[in-house]
Amino acid sequence: ATNTFTPTSTSTNTFTPTPTATNTFTPTSTSTNTFTPTPTATNTFTPTATSTNTFTPTPSATETFTPTETATNTFTPTPSATETFTPTATNTFTPTPTATETFTPTATVTNTFTPTPSATETFTPTSTATNTFTPTPSATETFTPTATATNTFTPTLTATETFTPTNTPTPTDTPTNTPTPLPVISGTVTYGNAIGSPAPPRFVPGVLINAAGSPNVSDTTGAFGTYSLTGFGAGSYTITPSKTGGLNGSIGSFDAARIAQHVVGGSNLNPTQLTVADVSSTGGVSSFDAALIARYAAALGPPTGTTGNWIFTPSSNMHASVTGDITGEDYSALLMGEVSGNWANTGGRQEIFGSGPVKEITVDLPKVEASTDKEIIIPINVQGVTDRGIISYEFDLRYDPLVMLPHADAVDLSGTVSRGLIAVVNTEEPGLLRVVIYGPMPLDENGVLLNLRFTIVGATGSVSPLTFERIIFNEGEPRVMVYEGRIEILY
Repeated sequence: ATNTFTPTSTSTNTFTPTPTATNTFTPTSTSTNTFTPTPTATNTFTPTATSTNTFTPTPSATETFTPTETATNTFTPTPSATETFTPTATNTFTPTPTATETFTPTATVTNTFTPTPSATETFTPTSTATNTFTPTPSATETFTPTATATNTFTPTLTATETFTPTNTPTPTDTPTNTPTPLPVISGTVTYGNAIGSPAPPRFVPGVLINAAGSPNVSDTTGAFGTYSLTGFGAGSYTITPSKTGGLNGSIGSFDAARIAQHVVGGSNLNPTQLTVADVSSTGGVSSFDAALIARYAAALGPPTGTTGNWIFTPSSNMHASVTGDITGEDYSALLMGEVSGNWANTGGRQEIFGSGPVKEITVDLPKVEASTDKEIIIPINVQGVTDRGIISYEFDLRYDPLVMLPHADAVDLSGTVSRGLIAVVNTEEPGLLRVVIYGPMPLDENGVLLNLRFTIVGATGSVSPLTFERIIFNEGEPRVMVYEGRIEILY
């Protein structure tokens, strides 16, 4: 016998016994699936008009339950079955000639289907649709399928373990859209007047790179001076760099002194230095440029020319259209007035005095006794400046404006070691005296660095400290050791 399942023309899972089968399944009009064998009943299965997942007998079907001597739970349909079933790839039941998972009841096996000569089994569906298999009292073995039954054939409305041929979809290629990368213009901004330490390249951060077009796009350089522009539209674009601030204390009296040296022929400036030295925009370099830079260093305000402004080479780049990537569109940045080439993105020069292990220069502020309503001269002494190439220095001196006020000519260089230099003084802020000294000739001896002139306005017994808030020689090297002073009004 071969196990052949042949679905009917309605593609339902059918169980088709032959007309002579003694085990016939007959569902009643109440659609209850109760399998109850009785001694005298015949099991007839007749599908109704509303049944789903039903067993539909056909005249030619001969599927029977045939007990054998070994009772190995074998489900053996007759060779005369003509309807075949082609299982799908999902939850299929495929009988093979070796009768795997077949229902062949035996006398000794538990959970078997054992028909007796006097009993025929009737399948009567009940209104509770519990799909129970209940043998009669003469049967000793009961086969009751449950929702988790093992090796059971239980058709359900959810098409579990059903023989329903389905169509298998064929995979098709789905086209995907790959976005076209947008064109990018990129480059780096470096400092164009890098002299000495740190060695070039020195990257310039905080530069705004603006691309004027429709639409406008822009970017700002980072710590390594790089930028990247994207999002261009159709038409032409003009790329322009710009920057404000970020001087990092790099412009001072030393730059003015370098210009003064150049003017008198003491040293020559290279073409880049000459460009940034021309803060007067006259097309040349003169002592006037040095004076403008000195005013800037002393924070006197205009006129200072273009000191402190950033310029770029090239000043801009133009593109008729941007349809592809453009790399290496670099710019060189210059800081007007920064002649010595000491700018760095971490700070140009030292702005405060220090006390390193070697005391290169010492500056001594005196302790002076004075009387009220009198003019006093305060000498400032210096040691360690000879053979150091000192051509400039600057400082900010703190004092008590309730005790003393600076004279109209607050700085006097005559008869001092600074006698060949030029002084620029700022007395605008009460309590703070800013002084910038520069010139073409270096200091060549120790002694009185300069004299300060004040008028005493305080009462008897009052005291004003004298404190350097900042002092540097040239651009911060060598370092300075300071001894503070005071003015005491005794009478």
